[in-house]
Amino acid sequence: MLVGNLWPILNPWHTLFDRMCNRKDQRREFSRKIQPYPQRLNAWPAVVLFLGFAWIELIFPFRARPSTISVLILSYSVLTWAGMYRYGAEVWLKNVDPFNIIFALYARFAPLAPGATDSANGLGRGLILRPYAAGLLQPGGETVSLSVAAFILAMLAMVLFDGLLGSAHWLSLENIVHELNPKLGDAGWILVHSAGLLVTWGIFLVMFLGTCKFMSHLTKTEQSTRSFACTFALTLIPIVIGYQFAHTLPFLLVQGQYIVPLLSDPFGYGWNLFGTKNYQVDIAIINTRTAWYLAVVAIVAGHVVSVYLAHVAAVRLIDNRTAALKALIPMTALMVTYTVVSLSILAEPLVKYTGPNNEIIWLPAPLWRPPSLG
Repeated sequence: MLVGNLWPILNPWHTLFDRMCNRKDQRREFSRKIQPYPQRLNAWPAVVLFLGFAWIELIFPFRARPSTISVLILSYSVLTWAGMYRYGAEVWLKNVDPFNIIFALYARFAPLAPGATDSANGLGRGLILRPYAAGLLQPGGETVSLSVAAFILAMLAMVLFDGLLGSAHWLSLENIVHELNPKLGDAGWILVHSAGLLVTWGIFLVMFLGTCKFMSHLTKTEQSTRSFACTFALTLIPIVIGYQFAHTLPFLLVQGQYIVPLLSDPFGYGWNLFGTKNYQVDIAIINTRTAWYLAVVAIVAGHVVSVYLAHVAAVRLIDNRTAALKALIPMTALMVTYTVVSLSILAEPLVKYTGPNNEIIWLPAPLWRPPSLG
């Protein structure tokens, strides 16, 4: 995101698969068995897998168990390698692997990109230095598929849903559901949260497609709703990045400190290789108010960049400048709506309370509970 797309180098599944197929005889035999990928599917399988990963991270009650994590990693590895074997690694990664798509989308925001492709080996020639977010402006009117547009909306919706789960708004909704059905068990709450996840994505997707349809009607051009959606989807990436930064910054600063003791005892054998085994995590490493202000700045900055990209995309897509400016009005309104929703989740009142070591900590109200409630 800040430098370029490093995932092709770090991707363990692709690396291991490439090593297994590295011999010439194996590569020749493998190339005979590759089947054509169903083009009608596009990146919809990646959307399904991404929503599945989001469900596991946010809702699945046993997600923190090592045995569960092992089974999930093994299952995903088998699925990925089987897909690469059947359809080819590059095709599978481009259309089905959600991690590859996420990093590829974020890389468009980065200032470094591969140079022109060498026809001899298919590799990029050197690197191109460009302004941040320039890669989100598709050259020559090139657009993403509708499935990738839905994937981008899922990225935005899932980050917001994660923040929503800890907000007073969601707590109020849970209280209403509890009043309607006091005997709702654990399985029932899983269904409620699962429905909330899908509904959140559905609302964001419908709002985006509805806005694109209104843009098509407003401009009275030959551009269809699909054309507007596939063109403007990438302009939402800065908003996604801004809220991702805002949402994960406190978690990264606090939970990221656990790497210090883990470096000395990575396998839990009681080692103390670097003398950092007993390091105590500092939960007050950053003032909560400071983190909150940084989050607001990140969200607003992402919104500003997205509006600018939408303006450029509209001018490129529509020849008539007046019509392009008209088209920009509903898209800007949609972006403002997304940003307001993000800020409203962050705008929970901060509550001051005393931590376990008598330190003063500020947390958003939904994260604070009286001792009697646990």
